[in-house]
Amino acid sequence: MGLTSLQKVEKPEFDFEKMDLRDAMNFDIPTMDVKNLDSIPKAISYKSVKYPRDLVNRGIKRVDTRVEIIIDQRGKAYVKKIVDPVYPEMVPVIRDWVAGVKFSVPRKNGKPVQAIYLYTIQFIYRV
Repeated sequence: MGLTSLQKVEKPEFDFEKMDLRDAMNFDIPTMDVKNLDSIPKAISYKSVKYPRDLVNRGIKRVDTRVEIIIDQRGKAYVKKIVDPVYPEMVPVIRDWVAGVKFSVPRKNGKPVQAIYLYTIQFIYRV
């Protein structure tokens, strides 16, 4: 068995500065408002997060925050916008909590969908 003769092929040049993958790989997943779902998704599990020591030192042991989240078709949540962190120290705590929460799957007409939800998270410092 012999090898066919191979030709040398020049490596193509790419200008990565001018290439925008967002334009090349753009797709749209419809997102529904929770009020249009069969039922409002519930947080079914979440991980503990570290309450900011600075707030405890100032005597602040409860913070009610508001965040706009996107819940995908599997119940995983993502921060879209932190609407009211109340204190700047809460921003990383909110992001950490959302990264670790699992919601019930949002459904419309019985089918999993992606949903947007303005969610209030209550953080309480416990000894």
